[in-house]
Amino acid sequence: MECYFINLDSQPERREYLQRNFALHKAPGWFLNRIQAVDREYVNQHAVKGIIRDGEKGCFLSHFRAIKEALEAPGHVMILEDDAMFGPSSCASIAATLPKLPDDGWDLLFTDLSIYYAPLMVAMMQERRDCMRGAGQPLMNMGEIPFNGSTAYVVNQASKERMLELMSIDALDLPYDVFLRDRIRQGKLRSFVTFPFATSLSEYADSSMVQDHHSDKERIILNAFRRFIWVDRDAQAVNAHLDLLGPDFVDEESATFARVIGSWLSTQTVR
Repeated sequence: MECYFINLDSQPERREYLQRNFALHKAPGWFLNRIQAVDREYVNQHAVKGIIRDGEKGCFLSHFRAIKEALEAPGHVMILEDDAMFGPSSCASIAATLPKLPDDGWDLLFTDLSIYYAPLMVAMMQERRDCMRGAGQPLMNMGEIPFNGSTAYVVNQASKERMLELMSIDALDLPYDVFLRDRIRQGKLRSFVTFPFATSLSEYADSSMVQDHHSDKERIILNAFRRFIWVDRDAQAVNAHLDLLGPDFVDEESATFARVIGSWLSTQTVR
C-alpha cells in the first residue's frame, strides 16, 4: 500500500521519526511518501477564504494535496499526519480489516481516532479486552461515533476523486476532521474504523501543530486514551503520560468511580 504523510518543511524531526518508525514496522509492499504540507505563508499569500485559523486551513489543504497526489497510485492509499505511529501489528491489522468492509461500498477506513465521549470510552475499553481475548475484531461504523482527528486513514481506491470533489469548496469554515465528521453524519461518506486502533500517536502529537485550541491537559487525556486502545499499546507508557497531569488532578469522586469501573472490567471479575 502507498502511504502519504503530510509534513511541514520546518519540521524535519517529525519527518525523520515517522520514516524510521515506518521502516521498522512496514510490511512487504508498503511504501511511504512525503507530502509537503501547506503552511500559513501559503494560506496568507493565496488569501484562502474561511473562518477557521490559518493552521487549520493549511491542514485541510494538505490533506487535499495528499489525496490528489495519490490519485495515480494503484489500489487503496493511506493518508497520514506526521505525528502518526506504526507498531508491529499495524499493517497486518489494516490488511485484515479491509476484506471485512461492506461489499456495497466504503470511502474511508480510519486507523486511529480521538474519542471524547466517556460512555463510549468505557465501552471501547471492554470491546478491546474482548478482542484481545480472541473474540475477533469488530468493524465500527463511523456514523455512530463522536470523534475528532484525521491522523491516519485509508482512502478507497474508488473514492479518491470523490473525496477531492467533496473537498473542493470555496471557503474553509470547518477544520478538516470536523468536515469529515459532518460528511459522515450526513451520509456523504461511508467510513469505518479499525478496532483496536491499528495505528497510534508519536510523542509529537502532544504538541499539536494545528489543534492548539485544546488545553494541554485535555490533549494529554485524549491522546492517552488513543494510545490505550491501540492494538500494540504499552500500558506503562500510557500511565507515564497521565502522570504529567500531576498527583492531585483526579478528584476523589472521579477516582472512586474509576475504581468501580476498573473493578467491573477487571479480569478477576467473574460474570
